[in-house]
Amino acid sequence: MFLYIAHIIPTLRIKISDIQIALADYNIPTKQLKIDMYLPDYNELQQFEDLEANIDWIVIQIIGEIAFRKHIRQILLHPMPLEPVGLLPLIELPDFIEYLYQINSRRKTRIV
Repeated sequence: MFLYIAHIIPTLRIKISDIQIALADYNIPTKQLKIDMYLPDYNELQQFEDLEANIDWIVIQIIGEIAFRKHIRQILLHPMPLEPVGLLPLIELPDFIEYLYQINSRRKTRIV
């Protein structure tokens, strides 16, 4: 799946599978994430003022608007590191959110 950012840079094409994320912070009571997003060609993209709004739109398309408003507190953009060790592909964000939610749910005491 390719992501075209033609209205930002007409010749730039970013593959969604090339966008990586890492957890920066997870607020357990509110279940909100702060994520670091690593973009290829970030140095070319960072000069555009609507980049953050476009990234938010991309994440909404992947996880859905309700999940975005419920779980995403902040997205911090960074250039792709030379060795992306320990990063998750952006497309796995819905599964990651579900995993964090399940970990949090297991800690609660159940009344029988």
